[in-house]
Amino acid sequence: MGVTPQTIANGLKPYGLVYALLKANVPVQWVISSAKVKDGVDFSHNGVDYKSSAFIISANYLTTNINSIITTWVGKGVVVNTSVSSFSVDVTQTLKSAPFWVMDAQNGRIAVTFLTNAEIPATAYIFKEPSQLTICDDIYVMPHADPTWATHKNLWYWNRDYKGNIWAGCHAVSVLENCFGPDITTPAITRRMNFLMSDGPSAGQNALPFNNHGNGTPPFISQYPTHPVMQFMGKTDDAHNNGSEKIFMPWKPGGSWRPSTYIGVYDPSQGDVPSKSDGPAATVVFGRAFGDANRGYVLYE
Repeated sequence: MGVTPQTIANGLKPYGLVYALLKANVPVQWVISSAKVKDGVDFSHNGVDYKSSAFIISANYLTTNINSIITTWVGKGVVVNTSVSSFSVDVTQTLKSAPFWVMDAQNGRIAVTFLTNAEIPATAYIFKEPSQLTICDDIYVMPHADPTWATHKNLWYWNRDYKGNIWAGCHAVSVLENCFGPDITTPAITRRMNFLMSDGPSAGQNALPFNNHGNGTPPFISQYPTHPVMQFMGKTDDAHNNGSEKIFMPWKPGGSWRPSTYIGVYDPSQGDVPSKSDGPAATVVFGRAFGDANRGYVLYE
């Protein structure tokens, strides 16, 4: 994962191999050093420094079939090595099952390219409306949309009841954070979908609207190099230079990011901070919805 320069073959297709191994019932250990700096070493073995995390499977799973799967992915450009002796690492997670993605019915096709580049098969995802999400769905992907409470309110409940995870991009982010409406069972209660931002001055005023702020200007600052979300080599600056909303920030006065929200990448000199927002102005931001450990994760880019 830490090979440079990063390419689709060595940086994205490893996730396709991991998916294939999980579908073959092989546990995959995700190794990330708990003490590294950005682009630092996760561990070293047999003269190789491993960076940007690594995926490890135990030797007892190396059957003829699994070796064949690995050989196929090596042929696609994934870098695979074999240990020569015992060694110790920080196992952040042991992955045991493959996720199932749901692409937003309206614009999810934009995000299909991510999985296609990783060679994760089309059987790994489906297109649905938010109202159709169930316990069988793991990640809802909304790369561009105009959500409203009427059309997207099930995200609030699905994220709570089934720990559903949400990925959103472009101006779907500020629009989603500002969605609100009556609870489906107790209409007197108003629900807000400000998953990663604190309550602003009133319902619908949590995120600075996409049409009321400027863009970011690189260089950006990257944080949390030991978090699984932040496992990439180098910078992401140029990846945030498209779409109708390229950066996200809380409403002012009164709005802020939740203390539980991770500001993964941000612009320290965005022009609307502090005049319109107290910031930070983020290009990668994530965390448990509402800071609640019993809810799913939310990630905005």
